[in-house]
Amino acid sequence: MIAITGSGEYLTGMLNADAKLLSKIKGRPYVLSFPTAAGKESSSRIDYWCDLATTHFSNFDVDHKNMKALKHNDFFDDNLLKEVKKANFIYFSGGNPTYLYETIKNTPFFNEVMNIHNNGGIVAGCSAGAMIMGEKMIKGYGFNLIKKFLSKKTNNKCYEVKSLSLKSLIKIKVDYKQVGSDRITNAISLMNNKNNFIILDFGTATTFDVLVQNTYYGGIIAPGVKLSLNSLSDKATLIPRINLKKITKVIGNNTISAVRSGFFWGYAGLIDNIIYLIKKETRKTFKVIITGGFSDLFKNSIKTKVSQNQDITIKGLIKISRLIK
Repeated sequence: MIAITGSGEYLTGMLNADAKLLSKIKGRPYVLSFPTAAGKESSSRIDYWCDLATTHFSNFDVDHKNMKALKHNDFFDDNLLKEVKKANFIYFSGGNPTYLYETIKNTPFFNEVMNIHNNGGIVAGCSAGAMIMGEKMIKGYGFNLIKKFLSKKTNNKCYEVKSLSLKSLIKIKVDYKQVGSDRITNAISLMNNKNNFIILDFGTATTFDVLVQNTYYGGIIAPGVKLSLNSLSDKATLIPRINLKKITKVIGNNTISAVRSGFFWGYAGLIDNIIYLIKKETRKTFKVIITGGFSDLFKNSIKTKVSQNQDITIKGLIKISRLIK
């Protein structure tokens, strides 16, 4: 089985999802976590991923081990390969997806990972670990595991959204090659030829997409909340890793509360101001839809009236699937 999630690996929000995945394993689960995608970062960053993984999987009745394999040559190591042969659950965490792909491709390790997948085990990825499962990434190609898995599982041909002719569904006023399939899909999901929408998606990046009736006009890409938070703690040694949560006070009385305030109120202000500027520039009214990992945190914390919709992408895919004859 191939399992992917956008972000949030090893956090409490993933407990239920990972419990379901582990329940699919025949026999006792043996999980190997690989922080390889962070291999070009500091040793403290590697330790961060390993500590998160250890804490996370201690919530389950499983055997778990962190594998600090960070370079291409590490994936030819006999001891590592022996460990992988015993495992039935492989987990790739976040970092640089291109580095992860280049590091593990064309190795006996990757062959063993595919054996786990083909024999009923689970290959899971989050953030960078999820990106390598697809056919293409922003920089280069992935392993195309998702399409292969779905084609085999459903006995149907799989399509990439942008390979289909979407003209009958939506007008697109931007560079078609550069806009992401996920953003087009979200727009198609909401389009009703009557209302205007701003779609705010909290993912790796924080994106704003502007839909005027049946026309996708483009949008804004801001740094992702989690990406920015992790980057700050990576570069500033005195700032620890923290989980962002809703707060009421603005002025922090220690490092953690100060960072939380900066990110929580900073992003709340960013969201309200960008939406205000979109309305000002277009001179139109919009319904604002929020989705993605941090939408729960901000849905009641900003001045703008918003509606949360976590099913927007899947509903868009259902609409698009009707184009396939």
